[in-house]
Amino acid sequence: MTRDITACAIVISNLCLQCFANYFVCSVCFVSLQLIRTFIHIVFVIACHVRGPVNHHAFISAPPPRQ
Repeated sequence: MTRDITACAIVISNLCLQCFANYFVCSVCFVSLQLIRTFIHIVFVIACHVRGPVNHHAFISAPPPRQ
């Protein structure tokens, strides 16, 4: 997941470098990147609060159900 996000950010950054001559396009590109990063951060924070590391740990360490 994190690797995919990083790869995406790298691609967007490369596009920014390629369109560096066009100030408008580049500014839009950087704003979009900031919005994406903020959105991803919010999603991760919400996911952490909803699922919770404690619940996740309890789920992992729970004994398997008997059959």
